[in-house]
Amino acid sequence: MERDTAPLPLAHAHVPHAEPLPMNLPPGKRRFWNKRRIIGLVVAIVVIALSCCVYVGFSIWSGISGAIQTQNEIKPLTEEAYPRYHMLDSTISGHIMESDEHPTLRIDIRYFEVGTLAPWAYQAVEPVSDEWMTTETFFRHALGQPKDPRTNMNYDVSGFVEAYGPLKPGSNAVVSGVWFDRMTPEGLESYGVLVARRNDGENMWPDHYAAFSRDPETGAWLGEPFYAVDVGRAEATGAREENVCRQNQDLIHNAALMFTIDSGDAPTKIDDLVPSYRSELPVCLSGGSYEYQADSSTVSCSIHGAPRLDE
Repeated sequence: MERDTAPLPLAHAHVPHAEPLPMNLPPGKRRFWNKRRIIGLVVAIVVIALSCCVYVGFSIWSGISGAIQTQNEIKPLTEEAYPRYHMLDSTISGHIMESDEHPTLRIDIRYFEVGTLAPWAYQAVEPVSDEWMTTETFFRHALGQPKDPRTNMNYDVSGFVEAYGPLKPGSNAVVSGVWFDRMTPEGLESYGVLVARRNDGENMWPDHYAAFSRDPETGAWLGEPFYAVDVGRAEATGAREENVCRQNQDLIHNAALMFTIDSGDAPTKIDDLVPSYRSELPVCLSGGSYEYQADSSTVSCSIHGAPRLDE
């Protein structure tokens, strides 16, 4: 009897099952974001975040250390240069001093490293050491003290305070600068005065400006009302038009200086300063027009001319 050797039905045959392929991936491809790479990415992010924190912390520490070093260096200069004042507070670049003789007078003594520019174009700058210079020369050369070597003058601080006080600049006002500007055609000494408002901590900024004059023969002072530094037409009530014009020239000069630093070339016309360096150009109250001379770095007015610097 012969054995039936017919093949089994296909349904009963043993067929090995193929491994399932990853979803949405063609054959032969592997997932990029596997467990090992995800862990590596997380570690890298943590390392970068920690590095940023360390960098920021080091920058803050360096800034604080630099400020402390600066304070330690300029404090003896301040105490020696202003013997009639006592220290109220410190700022990053100087000290707030109060007059022993005039308690209502508080001045902001700011120092600049030799070789840097002062913040106010026409404000006098005088070295006080091999490393430091200051713009606040008016109070360093009061009557009875050494004369200002640039002008060969002593300054009448007491007379200035008498003219300054009635203007009531405010209980939080700090005098940021007083500087001899020029002799007027009438023979008067003309001074620029910049007053800052001091609020919290280091929050101090130039705020109000006025022009003061003094009669050298009689010693009489005339102080004009303070007005905002960015003065327009209406805000300058009570200020002489020429003094407002001089202030406008300062603003244009400073903007042109920043333009030159940023671009490497001086502006060809003052309209180039708007709007990046000035939201709008200041207006001469007498109707004059301004022109910037790049070769001499001066701003002239068609009516009041260019300011004369007394070095």
